[in-house]
Amino acid sequence: MFKNIYDTHSHSVHSPDGAVPVDDFCRTAMSRGMAGITISDHYDICDPYTDDFPLRFEASRKDTYEARNKYGDKLDIAFGRELGQPLYDIASAEEALSHSYDIVIASLHSLPGP
Repeated sequence: MFKNIYDTHSHSVHSPDGAVPVDDFCRTAMSRGMAGITISDHYDICDPYTDDFPLRFEASRKDTYEARNKYGDKLDIAFGRELGQPLYDIASAEEALSHSYDIVIASLHSLPGP
């Protein structure tokens, strides 16, 4: 068993690049003996799907907290966000970070331009 393994980079169905329900992530993590998981769905500052961020945020938060209530005695479940291109638009990044998270990971995937 890998009691010290913690996955902080997991994208659920609430991320544009995810397809796995939060509950499935948690059950798989437990079956593999992991210590914990963070649901860190994407919010990329300069991508067109950011318009639906409020809806995706709430759905991700709801599912993560439901999983925490369901499996929290067996698995550490954190609510997070992968914040892409945060320095591209500081105001948008600050707005995204104004929500409550257990962990935020930053990334740089692409920037608009030539």
